[in-house]
Amino acid sequence: MSSSPSLQRQSHVSRTGVKTPLSILNPPPVSHGKRISTNHGEIFPHSSGHRITKPAERAMAVDLHGKMVGPMAVKTFLETFLPPLPDKSTPILSTVRSLDIVENANAPKVLRRRSPTSRTPESPLAARTSLRSPAARTPLVLPLSRTRLKGRRQFGFSDVSAAPTESLMYEPFIEACKRIAPDLDFVNSSGNGDPECQLSGDALKPDVAVYARDSGCTRDSDFSRMEMHIEFKYNTFGDPFQDPVFVDAVGFANRRSQSFEKVDCEMAADTCGQIVAYASAQMYLQFRTHCFSILVVGDRARLIRWDHAGVVATVAFNYVLEPQLLVDFFQRYVQASDAVRGKDRTVRDATPEERCAAEAHLGPSDRYLTLEVAISFMDPGTEETVPIRTLIVAAPRYSTHTLLGRSTRGMVAFDMTSQRKVFLKDTWRIDLPELSKEGDTYEVLQAANVKNIAKFIGACDVSDTMGGEHATLTQVYARMAWACGTDNVIGYRHYRLLLDTIGEPIWMFKSSRQLISTVWDALEGHRDAYEAGILHRDVSVGNILIGPDGQGLLIDWDLATSVTELNRPGRGRDMTGTWQFSSAAMLMHPETHRHVLADDLESFMHVSTWLALRYCPHNLDAHQLGRLLRQNFDCADRIGEEDVGGYGKEVTIVRGEFMPDPHFTESPVLNELFPALFSTFAVRYRTPPTVWTHVQLDLPDMETPEMYKRWQEALLPRLQSHAWMLATGKKMLAYPDAWPLDDRAEEQPFVFSEPKAYKRPSERESAHYPAKRLRQETKLNRDELVSDEGTSNSSHAYRVDPSSIE
Repeated sequence: MSSSPSLQRQSHVSRTGVKTPLSILNPPPVSHGKRISTNHGEIFPHSSGHRITKPAERAMAVDLHGKMVGPMAVKTFLETFLPPLPDKSTPILSTVRSLDIVENANAPKVLRRRSPTSRTPESPLAARTSLRSPAARTPLVLPLSRTRLKGRRQFGFSDVSAAPTESLMYEPFIEACKRIAPDLDFVNSSGNGDPECQLSGDALKPDVAVYARDSGCTRDSDFSRMEMHIEFKYNTFGDPFQDPVFVDAVGFANRRSQSFEKVDCEMAADTCGQIVAYASAQMYLQFRTHCFSILVVGDRARLIRWDHAGVVATVAFNYVLEPQLLVDFFQRYVQASDAVRGKDRTVRDATPEERCAAEAHLGPSDRYLTLEVAISFMDPGTEETVPIRTLIVAAPRYSTHTLLGRSTRGMVAFDMTSQRKVFLKDTWRIDLPELSKEGDTYEVLQAANVKNIAKFIGACDVSDTMGGEHATLTQVYARMAWACGTDNVIGYRHYRLLLDTIGEPIWMFKSSRQLISTVWDALEGHRDAYEAGILHRDVSVGNILIGPDGQGLLIDWDLATSVTELNRPGRGRDMTGTWQFSSAAMLMHPETHRHVLADDLESFMHVSTWLALRYCPHNLDAHQLGRLLRQNFDCADRIGEEDVGGYGKEVTIVRGEFMPDPHFTESPVLNELFPALFSTFAVRYRTPPTVWTHVQLDLPDMETPEMYKRWQEALLPRLQSHAWMLATGKKMLAYPDAWPLDDRAEEQPFVFSEPKAYKRPSERESAHYPAKRLRQETKLNRDELVSDEGTSNSSHAYRVDPSSIE
């Protein structure tokens, strides 16, 4: 599950998310596969080791494309997501009106403020004073009721909308909110970022952070304890959402044909990147099912709810004219239970006794958390069954991890019930009936005595102490009549799995021979599973571990499927996997390709070459290695509604060598292994002869279609079983004298061109869903993929800390 730099997985509907690693010692953050395509761009920002920059924040925004649901009426939002508790004695102070889209379209418009050029230089605040004076207010707005005018004076929100700059909006808003919700702490965090959350080279710092009174927070920005964030923008250009323009008497006409996201404005895309980054950090550093935030744009505001399926936002409402809407929201939030606020009630801070036990087995940590997992345990002493296990884990560290999708976290945990260390996989599985649960797959594998897999303890869907299941809701509201057009939003369900095997990430190999040995051990496990009727479908760097005894382990079977299902007549396309290691055939033909055994075998080859290029010494300089990694593993392009790529892999396989071709200086066996693999996989991509270039193959060069057919018939059977590939690797490993003994993994520095922010299709003419990828402005062609000339002036060389790998 762990993988190196933010590796992306794709699926038959869309590609989503970043998953967290199952890398078990010092788990690096990992990209988690989904059956939903969610990552865009021509270059994945953290893929082959790219330092996270501002464009990466923008890429997180593209993750939401098609998953922004709205506009929801404000009253509907409050009644749905923050229902009042009947046992609360304090009444909710509110005169909420149902703000549907028609009312919003006809709502009184406030002339916000005079333009900067109209202000007199002698008195820059004169305009603000005059706008707030009763004499000046009347001609600027439609007639207001006395109740509304009283609300404006009572809460002081007019001072917020009249501020001449965005930064001057924060304090008046905080002061107004303190009177509304005295049980919450509102902090101006715009100048002090969270040092534990670094993105774009800077600490994440929302404009205003909201905390509970008893949060224990000691700094302005602390996403591990934050209740919600509030983001401010000075004008409507910064609003990433747009309310529908054409409405009928009911307010729902033509909704499905309109977009709720604003796709033609750079400032809106930047705002979306900001708020997604904040929500992602909060959801990852805390155990949450969902979270809330507020977006303030000029004199308008939106209430937002985030979960792993997407985001639901309200219609923009005028908080100056309708302050009771914010009053109602905050007072409902204060009275809401932890579960309604989105907190996972199966998690709490560890007690001093639990902390001492965890430190003795897991080492020191700033904060330990206690989780309750509904996986039974048979006490060998008393022979009694304990239905709930108590696990202690270290609080998660920040990862550049997308909000949407599986959001998997792999953690070493101390089981207080059995008094030993176990591995906990905390994830959100795709909630589709045709997908088997990973725990069920492990049971099949263990019953078949499949080798080289982790030992399975148990798994369960997560429910809180009140019996409520943890599941996303965005997909439910995406189908409502009021929702503007969205993609096929898939639901997720919280899932936990325990393994009794703890391993190391494969990129921590002790020698190049161990690297190849580990991959081929995993290939053996893959063969046994295939013979037992299971195909993995997500072979990647993050899903191969070095086990306690040095053997390779193949993990993360959550996207596996039965071989019977693969062979079912009429089965449609079904793309799963991690982008960097998916076969070229899958990436080049996403609309028609069906995942088969040869795709997984090719993924094992890509895992081997990627690791060797990244961690074994060779003669390529930093610029050459950077271009090679980008062209072969990270490039993607957008054609229609699909992301396509794989052309660099195809060129390499057909040529029989990389371009430029690396020479492994300390592991010469690799110089023979990879061309041998390429020469066989070329049968998937070489076309009948027309004009041939010289390529090293097992058979002589083909000059006629008949020779090509004989060559194809000789090689195709090799990819229909594991036998040939296993034999090739074992043959290479059989010469121990040819392998160095101490060439342990050493990350090779490389230059990676600074990616440009992804520009959505709608910005060009007329918007994909979660994207961690960034695009270049021009499409790649095969000539560019094999080119070895030039590099961007913005390139830079650096190394990647494996602990930050996704």
